[in-house]
Amino acid sequence: FPTAKITCTDVAPDMNDKAAARAERKGVKLASIEAVGGDDLSQFADASFDFVTMNFVLMFVPDRAKCLEECKRVLRPGGKLLSTCWKTQSFMACIGTAMEEFTGEPPSAPPPVNPMALKAENAQEDLAKAAGLGVVSSEVENVEIVADNEEIFRACSLIVMGPKLKEMEEEGRAGATKDFQDAFVKVAPKVEGIEINDGAYKIGGLYQMLVMSKD
Repeated sequence: FPTAKITCTDVAPDMNDKAAARAERKGVKLASIEAVGGDDLSQFADASFDFVTMNFVLMFVPDRAKCLEECKRVLRPGGKLLSTCWKTQSFMACIGTAMEEFTGEPPSAPPPVNPMALKAENAQEDLAKAAGLGVVSSEVENVEIVADNEEIFRACSLIVMGPKLKEMEEEGRAGATKDFQDAFVKVAPKVEGIEINDGAYKIGGLYQMLVMSKD
């Protein structure tokens, strides 16, 4: 789409910086970059976009219903909205199992905003229907993430658990980060969807790509 005018958004300014750098590497021209959340697109006019894409975004938006309503508002008639979300992810299963090993207690219920928040069947479709969006297509695909060695695999655990472990250490649990990472590595061979070959960790999962339309 060489003539497309692309607006890049993320609630985190540093992610927008990364997006700008990636766009430059790929030779993609961005019309603008905006630090906004998915449930507040008020700075964009009604019917101002032909397409909206949300790649692994919707499960992290506090008000998902408002997010889809906002996407519908900024789309032109006939415009399309593409959203992807995790359906299964062995990495998150490993996090939960490691947390149980680490604490010695059954895992607590996850918060409403979490990577697997839309894993239920028809979760995205139900949100689309409530927002008055039509469902054009749905595809569920395999994806495999590879951590080349144990050091990288251990570091990956901090993507999700880093802030919590830091908080625990500040509250007096010395060595919480290392203890959790040890548990993360220990339980990995038992988690369905994780394969360890020649020191590399292959992490499997399924994601859904849903295309919606504004009729």
